Amino acid sequence: MVDYLREVVGVILKSLGASYNIFFFDKEVHGGREVVKERFPSLQKQVFDDVEYRKAMSAGDVWVVVGWSSDVFPFAKHTLNITVIAPKLGTSLWADLWVRLFHHC
Repeated sequence: MVDYLREVVGVILKSLGASYNIFFFDKEVHGGREVVKERFPSLQKQVFDDVEYRKAMSAGDVWVVVGWSSDVFPFAKHTLNITVIAPKLGTSLWADLWVRLFHHC
């Protein structure tokens, strides 16, 4: 998975049946903050930086990748044995750019 703390914690939260968008760990996650801390080291071993996870995908060294759509979709488009999916329970949603248009009268 990508080396981005929010994504790593998000995967842990989803595995616990919680939302990516919680405000209070101890109220909204069964086991609270402590269970998230306990699971973090096991996922940390699976974190690659942006370049390394693409290399691992290209070499066929990984079976599943949690990655940026801007990396994964182009790769899947040119590779026959790659399928891109979004889990039924959801995934993170990001917007890298917001634009506000002003109309002058």
